[in-house]
Amino acid sequence: MPVLALLLASVLHANDAAVGGAGASAFPIERTDVRLVRELVVFQEVGDSLQVTADLHFRHDGPQPITLQLGFPARSRGDWEGDPEVHDFAVWVDGQPAVVNRVDVDADAHREDWWEEVFLFEARFPPHADVQVLHTYRLTQGVDVMGTRFTQYVLRTGQGWAGAIGEARFSFRFARPPVGLTVRSGDEDLPLGAREPRGGRPGVSYVAGPSASLELVYRNVEPQGDVWVRWGGDPFWQLPVLDAGADADIPCGIQIQQWYRDLDTPVWRAHPLPDAGLLACYEPALLRNLLYASRGYPFEKAGWKKTFAGMFPDSEIPFDPAWLTGAEKLAIEALQQVE
Repeated sequence: MPVLALLLASVLHANDAAVGGAGASAFPIERTDVRLVRELVVFQEVGDSLQVTADLHFRHDGPQPITLQLGFPARSRGDWEGDPEVHDFAVWVDGQPAVVNRVDVDADAHREDWWEEVFLFEARFPPHADVQVLHTYRLTQGVDVMGTRFTQYVLRTGQGWAGAIGEARFSFRFARPPVGLTVRSGDEDLPLGAREPRGGRPGVSYVAGPSASLELVYRNVEPQGDVWVRWGGDPFWQLPVLDAGADADIPCGIQIQQWYRDLDTPVWRAHPLPDAGLLACYEPALLRNLLYASRGYPFEKAGWKKTFAGMFPDSEIPFDPAWLTGAEKLAIEALQQVE
């Protein structure tokens, strides 16, 4: 079995729910004594995609320079149709652009491989020197039938590097504060309160504004589990719908998702008052307070606390009115006028 296919087969396995939204770390095609000292991976939500920048720093302590072929998963294998999950992949090694080739993984010989195609490029590692590998790409978000969005980062591809990863830092920057945010590391669901990394578990920090962000930090971690982040979708269906018939929940849930996600786009800035269909589903006060809740506002009234309980994680930094965007302020003012 070729080394590439052997490595992929040993570390990547399909997840039935993951039809999109999977990225990974660059990995060596052959096992090596080069260490991955630290990596910083930033996910910026842009529409239905994530723009990803991964800054990896390596150390080679061997006596001779070596050149390694590195891989990066490009397209996952499955029965669905659609675009590749990873788009616009580019790499720089110590500031110089690398030549990237895209190759197929043999499906007949290695049926358990998750990835159908991979990107390949070379990196030179001088003795007793640090090397930076910077790569960028655009990642399709995963979306399930309830509108829940998700993304996955496959840490296990790093098993070909020597030893533990010194530090791995993942920063997720959301276009809107994420509703129903959940985080999973390997087989463990993580609490979202701020904590320090220890024992292979990451430190977790969430800030609601002015740009909602989640950060996970691992230190001295073996690259075994994967990172899953999910948000949106189901919690919208937990909001009380006005008496508009027994079948109103689903269309109303779809409408409020669309309104919430698109609030900062030009069409909503021009018309900040929700349309009649959305106002027929929800009280104006609920829509207004949803925007406050998204930024971590500490409600005093028990009713509003109960309505929004569990929809948004607690922010590490207390609520600041300045976190409300211009579009949110316009929408709040418009909703106050119709209450």
